[in-house]
Amino acid sequence: MGRRQGRLVLVRTGVYECIRSDQAYLFEVTCAASCFSFPVVRYATKIVTRLYYHGRSLSNQYRIVAIIAAALACGDPVEPPLPTNAVRMLAPRAYTLWWRLTETCSRIAGDLESINWYVVPGAADITVNGRAYQGYSWPRTNTIVLAGQAVLKGPLVRHEMLHALAGREHRREYFIDRCDGVVACTDDCAIEAGAPAPPPSDASEIPATALDVMIRIDPAQPSITADSGWIALIVEATNTHPFPIWARLTPVNEGTAAFSTFGYTVDCITACAGGTEYEFVYQDRIGFGSGQTRRQVFDRRLDPGTYQIRGFFNSDTTTSATLMVYP
Repeated sequence: MGRRQGRLVLVRTGVYECIRSDQAYLFEVTCAASCFSFPVVRYATKIVTRLYYHGRSLSNQYRIVAIIAAALACGDPVEPPLPTNAVRMLAPRAYTLWWRLTETCSRIAGDLESINWYVVPGAADITVNGRAYQGYSWPRTNTIVLAGQAVLKGPLVRHEMLHALAGREHRREYFIDRCDGVVACTDDCAIEAGAPAPPPSDASEIPATALDVMIRIDPAQPSITADSGWIALIVEATNTHPFPIWARLTPVNEGTAAFSTFGYTVDCITACAGGTEYEFVYQDRIGFGSGQTRRQVFDRRLDPGTYQIRGFFNSDTTTSATLMVYP
């Protein structure tokens, strides 16, 4: 069972109440609520003057135990301060789409309008607790800070959005099982959440062309006015077999060690610019579980015009979809 969450509420000067769904703890302290950071024991003997449980005064011998219990009941440690060079920003229009993608994969509904967005202008990374990040979220205060150069990096922004929805931890259920390919998960995330589970090494091997590959485009009718021309190209590959398999890949070029995986091609029909983008790996096969669908989301900003768009997984290509981007 997960730890119950609560909140600290100021009752009167110096007196705070930890409110939970099942019970409440009332305690008096000599500092602001922000002093409750871990380890709590370091502060307990200094800040507690009187402690009550359901109206009864606790004896001295139980004060330390009670304050630890109250702090644990009220949730996570105090979050680190925001970078001093961070400034408020308005969320770009693409964030509405990216938030929707994150809600859909995580199956958690949230309020994009409640997020407080900050940016460190022009920066490649930000510093939090002495470490460098491209973005960092403060779920308890609905705050996300991004490095200036990461503001329009969809997978990274969606990673922070997922923190806002699911909490600060890199839980495998959300970052791998539900949202792999939608949000970025590298470095600490990859260590904490783990990599997708591979099939047995001796599982059946099939050519990539035997997978069921499809592409979805969101939104279906983008416009410069509504979306600033941003779309999400969602390329999916499904193992239709009722058993795990390895999909054999063909190299990008003969004699190379790089093998393409998910990608797309945009062909311009009228008044626009096309192009191709794809992911690649340095291994000649990729695993799929029984009936598993794997996906990759590509973010693209298009000018007004008409396009033919195809998705592909290695050598397997979808049929073309026609997309019109309106002014």
